[in-house]
Amino acid sequence: MNNINKKSIVVITTSFRGGGAQKIAVNLANHYSAKHKVELIAFMPEGPYYIDIITGVKKTFLNVRTRNSLIKLFYVLKKTKPDYILSVTRDSNIIVGLIALLFKSKIIFREANVLDGTLSMSFVKKNIFLNLMRFTYQFADKVIANSPDTKKDLLKYNIVKESKCKVIPNPVIPDNVNFLMNKKVSHEWFDDPNIKTIINVGRLSQQKNQKLLINAFEKSLKINNSLRLIIIGVGKEYKNLINLVKALEIDEYVQILDFKQNIYPYYKNSDLFVLSSLYEGFGNVIVEAMASAIPVICTDCSGGPSFILRNGKFGDLIPLDDPKTLSNLIIKRINNVDHKIISLARKRAFEFSISNISEEYLKF
Repeated sequence: MNNINKKSIVVITTSFRGGGAQKIAVNLANHYSAKHKVELIAFMPEGPYYIDIITGVKKTFLNVRTRNSLIKLFYVLKKTKPDYILSVTRDSNIIVGLIALLFKSKIIFREANVLDGTLSMSFVKKNIFLNLMRFTYQFADKVIANSPDTKKDLLKYNIVKESKCKVIPNPVIPDNVNFLMNKKVSHEWFDDPNIKTIINVGRLSQQKNQKLLINAFEKSLKINNSLRLIIIGVGKEYKNLINLVKALEIDEYVQILDFKQNIYPYYKNSDLFVLSSLYEGFGNVIVEAMASAIPVICTDCSGGPSFILRNGKFGDLIPLDDPKTLSNLIIKRINNVDHKIISLARKRAFEFSISNISEEYLKF
């Protein structure tokens, strides 16, 4: 690219842990580095996505927790003087907003989630957080909401003005997705043609509500004992989920696996994907599963699921916290695979490619 059009872009994240926002930070930085000067700043360098950063991206680590990052971030940005500052997480947005007036850079915030989690806090904490967002977000030149529900919350609670907020979905699918999908993965259940595997991918947390899936799976297992459940993720709910599996006496049918750097072969070798969340910002895992050509069932929670699935056109949406309905639908989809819907869903997934969505960010 002609140097006169080459921009200096700083992408800011809190860490490289296995969350959707952190993955988006790496996806964007990698993509932009082909044509622009890119620096990826993380408050902490911890997390598995670190190794996905390509060599063309300058990496800067503050080595401080979010609450202690303000001064260090100020000095890094003062030295860099970027054309654009793109912050991708709510916590980093607030920190950037506090020092925004000290820089001439164009400042873009990406809002990664609906406000359900914040609204469930205690009265004092909720109001402190909402007021912090209202104060700091006003200094962003643009705010990107990753789903219509995310934007709706930002407007409802007076966090941003509609004139500077736009819905742009997450950049999820990499150009080499087929290569990643065809990587060999060894698992006893995948190697047995008589077994049907259900997969869930996500942080082990109350938000992701894997308890619903486990309870529904136990009911489905009574009807079809060839079913197996794999949950992939890490988080605070691990022990509670393990205890629930033991209490239901389905240990031999359920496995909770650690984070996987390349998740696509696990989708490809499974027979059904289920997302059981209470709320989502977007739902990268839904798109990943659709691209991997397996049926998708999602709770119709606030956030991205209904937006991604076009209100049920590309996959099933079920009520929140309804194990019976989920159990019945698991049996139905395992027994009756609709290949037409799967094909349409895969085509829909590629609308959320990293290359396409990253360019939408730039245009905005």
